[in-house]
Amino acid sequence: MGRPFKQEIQNSAKTIDWVNSQDLKDLTSDLIRYRDIPIFIVGSGGSLSACHLAAYLYQKLGVMAKAITPFELFYATQAIRNVKVLFISASGKNSDIIFAFKIAIKSEPLRLISICMKKGTKLKEVTKGYESTAKVYELDLPSGKDGFLATNSLIGYFGILLRSFGYSLLPEQFNVPESFHSELKSFVKKIDKSFSFMVIYGGCAQPIAMDIESKFVEAAIGDISHCDYRNFAHGRHHWFAKRGTSSCIIALVTPAEKNLAIKTLSILPKSIPVLYIESTHQDPIASLDLLHKSFYLVSSIGDMQKIDPGRPGVPAYGSKLYNLKYSNTLKTKVTTTDNIILRKSNCKTFEDISETEYEYWKKAYNSAQEKFNKTVFGAIVFDYDGTLCTLENRFDALKDEVTHYLIQILKSGLVVGIATGRGKSVRKELQKCIPKEYWENVIVGYYNGSDIAKIGNDRKPKVEPCNEPTLLKLHTLFQSENFALRFKSELRPFQLTIELQDSKSWTRVKPLVVQIVKAAASDGIELLESTHSIDVVKRPECSKLNLLSECAQLLSKNRLPESILCIGDKGQWPGNDYELLTHTYSLSVNEVSSDPESCWNFASAGAKNVDALLEYFQVMTITKKGLRMKFK
Repeated sequence: MGRPFKQEIQNSAKTIDWVNSQDLKDLTSDLIRYRDIPIFIVGSGGSLSACHLAAYLYQKLGVMAKAITPFELFYATQAIRNVKVLFISASGKNSDIIFAFKIAIKSEPLRLISICMKKGTKLKEVTKGYESTAKVYELDLPSGKDGFLATNSLIGYFGILLRSFGYSLLPEQFNVPESFHSELKSFVKKIDKSFSFMVIYGGCAQPIAMDIESKFVEAAIGDISHCDYRNFAHGRHHWFAKRGTSSCIIALVTPAEKNLAIKTLSILPKSIPVLYIESTHQDPIASLDLLHKSFYLVSSIGDMQKIDPGRPGVPAYGSKLYNLKYSNTLKTKVTTTDNIILRKSNCKTFEDISETEYEYWKKAYNSAQEKFNKTVFGAIVFDYDGTLCTLENRFDALKDEVTHYLIQILKSGLVVGIATGRGKSVRKELQKCIPKEYWENVIVGYYNGSDIAKIGNDRKPKVEPCNEPTLLKLHTLFQSENFALRFKSELRPFQLTIELQDSKSWTRVKPLVVQIVKAAASDGIELLESTHSIDVVKRPECSKLNLLSECAQLLSKNRLPESILCIGDKGQWPGNDYELLTHTYSLSVNEVSSDPESCWNFASAGAKNVDALLEYFQVMTITKKGLRMKFK
């Protein structure tokens, strides 16, 4: 089973070269997004070591991060809602990771990412229907599947993570000097098969301590424990007072804790064998250097035990344990109705909702569902970014499934409204995907409803100068020398759009933008947020609700049902759909308000944005007499 461990180590240099050849732009952007949001990093076996490195890297950015196993995630579902989750799984197929991934999706995280080291994983199949929430990055590791222990996949993960967080990797940084091999050889001569090992670490060496422990136990080459340098002082040193004659220490050392390591170990009896695995690199680059060196320790102890860590042999019950199907033994109690109520009540868990409040929301939910099921609609007004398309694909063609349903609605003679914060780019995209014969029934509200026209009108939206004093003042400010390198602003007659030059800093810098806008705001000026920008708008000229009156006129002209359905994604103030979704008949594909009369999200657990919209389409019956919905 597997390849010889020494052969695995020999491929490490090629793996680092492969890491350096990868285009990580999209992955890097995804990993760094939402830097003010906590993140869980999930992995099992050898991949868990990479999870600990990822947690360390996030913590250095000031992000609350925790590495957990798939089984631990099941008991953390109440904490997952609206946070980020990162999965690290080389094969993307084991039952634990698939089960945890499904649980995570249903718990509705803000974003779910997975990094796999092969193409065509089962994990990617699980994301179907949840593409707006989950993304699987599949890399093609040239060394192929690891042996029994994670080796090149782990080097690959360490390298990919380090590069994604802005660190450069030079192959020569990870050459193992002959002096280390000599020290390792001398250390092994001082111990025997009966010895227990304690790994002591600090900082970025923690993932390596976890990995050494994992490899020693999984390959059955040694009894081992680990702790950091100061926790060692809180009682763990007593092990050596009682069992020092058959125990030894592996000290992981980087420049950051070198002095502490020397002082700590100098206090211990000189008779205790100590191996220093040291890196001269500053953290966190030192982590990859230490990992590489630790593989030689594992190999040497394996030789001493006459066990090849790459193929130690697995008992029959081991395979049964690994492939154990246990998902049916662990059931979540949250129903579809309960999940919808959790969204609307803005609670993470049912422990936050009293029985009286639950009954209130359940009654409101049933009433809202009945209202939609009884109503015949003549028009639908859609938000564009985040509803008809995802943030990542907002400048690409609409998905074929979305276009299909839009055309089905228009074929029946019904009216489609598009409310967007953008301008002519939306018109051009709609003209591409909607046949010209239906253009008369498609009305677009550009720049948050300040300029309204049918999509066949190429003279719209207007780009006439803005005369609103506050918007002009803010535009001048954000174009000044103090801000031009950080922000870009686009001015329209009744709207100013502000975006960051570097979107990765959005959550950190956004409060500054809000403060500046609020300080300068006058009557009728309102601030709206999307996932990528802030729009400063002038009321009442700029309102997505303006689009409804235009649609109503067309409905009357065409003798269609007068009710209009509104669908958006940012229904909670100051989201840019909050006003649109105050309409009586409004649905959200993501964020909801607390209004029991409007802005409900009836999508299944985990479905967001375009995926949730497609679910709404699937419960629609579209005829020439109008559109009906049937929620169950």
